[in-house]
Amino acid sequence: MDYEKYYRKPKSNDESLGEVLKRLVKAYHLQGKLHESQLKTAWEAAMGSIIARQTLSIKLENRCLVVKMQSAAMRQDLSFSKDKILNLVNQQLHTDYVQQIEIK
Repeated sequence: MDYEKYYRKPKSNDESLGEVLKRLVKAYHLQGKLHESQLKTAWEAAMGSIIARQTLSIKLENRCLVVKMQSAAMRQDLSFSKDKILNLVNQQLHTDYVQQIEIK
């Protein structure tokens, strides 16, 4: 029986697995979900464990990071540093996906 007919050697590709995954994420419009899943880790790394423990929830809505804080005083302090927080979070995500921050 001619096995070559049924068994083909894989073609060699110059693309890495990472490049293929990036194309798939882009093709299926999953960037937002991917960033949303990375946000909690990025928030803790950018802000530190003390602020992360005072955070009730983190959501991403239309490229706006919505953060709910437990303490009104901390919410007030963070609202003065929105631009710095935005830069820190985007650095952790390795992209400029988040465009705005809302602290509640």
